[in-house]
Amino acid sequence: MLREAQAAHAEQRFRVAFDAFTQADRLGGLAADELLAWSDAAWWLGRTDQALQLAELGHRRLVAQGETIRAAKEAIGLGFLLLIRGDLAAGSGWLQRGRATLERSPSEEARGYVTQLDAQYALDGGEIERAVDLAREAEEAARGAADPALLSLALMTEGTARLRTGEVAEAMAVLDEAMLPVQARQVPPEVAGNLYCQMIAICWELADLRRPRQWTVATERWCAGFDSSVMFSGICRMHRVQLRQLAGEWDVAAEEARVVCTELVGMNAAVVAEGHYLLGDLLRLRTKLTDAEAAYLRARELGRDPRMLVGGVVQHDHTSGTWFLPPEHGAVLTRRAGKDNLAKLAQFVGLLASVEHEVVACFREGGGVPHAAYPEFDLLMAEDSKDMAEALLIDEVVPLVNGLAERLEAGISVADIGCGSGHHHNLLAGRYLASRFVGYDFSANA
Repeated sequence: MLREAQAAHAEQRFRVAFDAFTQADRLGGLAADELLAWSDAAWWLGRTDQALQLAELGHRRLVAQGETIRAAKEAIGLGFLLLIRGDLAAGSGWLQRGRATLERSPSEEARGYVTQLDAQYALDGGEIERAVDLAREAEEAARGAADPALLSLALMTEGTARLRTGEVAEAMAVLDEAMLPVQARQVPPEVAGNLYCQMIAICWELADLRRPRQWTVATERWCAGFDSSVMFSGICRMHRVQLRQLAGEWDVAAEEARVVCTELVGMNAAVVAEGHYLLGDLLRLRTKLTDAEAAYLRARELGRDPRMLVGGVVQHDHTSGTWFLPPEHGAVLTRRAGKDNLAKLAQFVGLLASVEHEVVACFREGGGVPHAAYPEFDLLMAEDSKDMAEALLIDEVVPLVNGLAERLEAGISVADIGCGSGHHHNLLAGRYLASRFVGYDFSANA
């Protein structure tokens, strides 16, 4: 039974491995390696509590056997799992235990992992130059120890840090190098999955919409190589929601977002929070404002601050637990602002992003993108032009044509070609009652 469990784990058949290790444990105590493999199988299946318990037991066995470096690396891994699920105090404690053990070791590998941890701490603390220097030291140690996992981690840290200095091209070259051992399957799966996720997140941060699509597809293809990968499949689902939102597939995206809100509870607090935030965005786009507010509130409870709060657009009243828009911001960010409303223009970003690939293909191959490929275009255009027309059409635009106001007063026939929603000629018809107005538009939504 134990051989079957070990073989299944080596082949990444985690369901079979988990069941076989469970039966083998009933027949007698398992060694450290077997406990850690059992823990690994449990984690890939989404059985987080059991995975953590087995990992801690495996760590104690390694310490008892005198395998200090392996024990330290397992402690660090356990710390990161706890941090990801939201157990900050316990996670920090395990990280410190692993780090302290590595510091006492003279090996190059141990020095590299300590330096990589310090580089990550420096990056998180905003010490960008120090993070780059430490990451490069860790890279040197990784090459000396022939450790591709450490090398990928250190390169990822260096690339992320250099992005924050504005060295985008140089940073992306480093990040692409970081992913080479991952794609060559030279890195343990749990490390590889985290690096895939970091790469996707970085591309989203850069608003490089081509790269997130490519890396999401690559990560899904990688996940398909396992019989279960609850954590990383869930993260891919979150990124797929983001892509569907940009493509205007709001209903499908909302259903997927609801799954994200539940499937990684107890495994990844940040992704669950992001799922609620994305759901709030999608409900808001569908004008389901009460449900959207509830989703945003849940996201905040889980630690995800609204983007507009982080950017200072809205403010938070800690006494009442509510958000509010300062009057000076509302003057240009709400429908009450009329023609001065800048917020409505932001809706075009998602619209244009949804046809990015088609537009790029036309530049390369010729042709054009049809009107039908732009979802919600007519609605957005109607909203964008409505306030401007109401403010300016009668009093400022019509008088620009000599004698037009007088002719309209007397009564003429007017054809509005490309009338859209028809709001413009309705305004004119309401003012110039003697004239006749007819609107034409090829869009079925006009």
